[in-house]
Amino acid sequence: MNIGYVLYDYPLPSETWIPLEIEELTMRGHNVKVHRLQYPYMDLSDCDFILSHFAHIALKASTFGKPFGFVAHAWDIWTDDGEKFREVIKQPNCKFVGYISSYHKKKFIEWGVPEDKLVFWGASIDIDRLKRTRTMGGKIVCGGRFVEKKGLDTAIKAVPNITVFGDGELAPKLKAISSRAEFVGWLDRDEMKELLEKSWLLIAPSRVTKSGDTEGISTLVLEALCMGLQVITTKVAGHIDLVEFGDRVHFVKPDDVEGIRELVDTLPHTFDLRARSVIAQERSPKAIIDNLENKIYEVVN
Repeated sequence: MNIGYVLYDYPLPSETWIPLEIEELTMRGHNVKVHRLQYPYMDLSDCDFILSHFAHIALKASTFGKPFGFVAHAWDIWTDDGEKFREVIKQPNCKFVGYISSYHKKKFIEWGVPEDKLVFWGASIDIDRLKRTRTMGGKIVCGGRFVEKKGLDTAIKAVPNITVFGDGELAPKLKAISSRAEFVGWLDRDEMKELLEKSWLLIAPSRVTKSGDTEGISTLVLEALCMGLQVITTKVAGHIDLVEFGDRVHFVKPDDVEGIRELVDTLPHTFDLRARSVIAQERSPKAIIDNLENKIYEVVN
């Protein structure tokens, strides 16, 4: 099958799940073409179906006149209270809508999507690569895009010698918080796995910004759980689903520096890989593409 992707840009270091989807589709024999909004036009007229990430980009996908499905994540729906999302789902060639958490599913039904048009399309986790091969290291980590909603300033204040990966607009502000924090920039897949293997705790203190932007569900949290790390995070948006991982995920209120410090001082430095099997079953590239293929074949046949 000829499958088109309509994306803002590709690949982006913060969107690790998209290459995993495309790799899985290609391994299954599909011909995948990527149309980037930031690059010259890619003709998708020979595609049987189009996939897209983020609501406002899915509007572009709708203009190709092909049946399409899309998945909405975070800033693309929270900052305008689903206005663009509701515009996309009205397009006659929009055949299904992906959701990444039960919180998103409930919200999308409120916004007018019939339940039978919804498909679980969580961010793919690199299960095959994320296998612990050594005992747990001593690092505490945080990271991702350096944007307000990630709450990385809170993590650095709580643990001044924390290791921070990623980059973004808030880099000068974050680096000024602590001279002891280690900033390692963006990491490729192997480097990210190596960092997690050297660590015992991930801090992901996400918040809701003044514009309404917040998380979908953090891919980094799920990757850390696959590697057996303890996780400290907050119950924002899709993160509510993380309660299923029990005593490996510890919740604090947004901006609660003291709460994080207290947990850092009391949590055991042990790893536990029980979450891995759940994530593999639900969010591996194979599991996600199984869901999408079933929906696509339902539409085109």
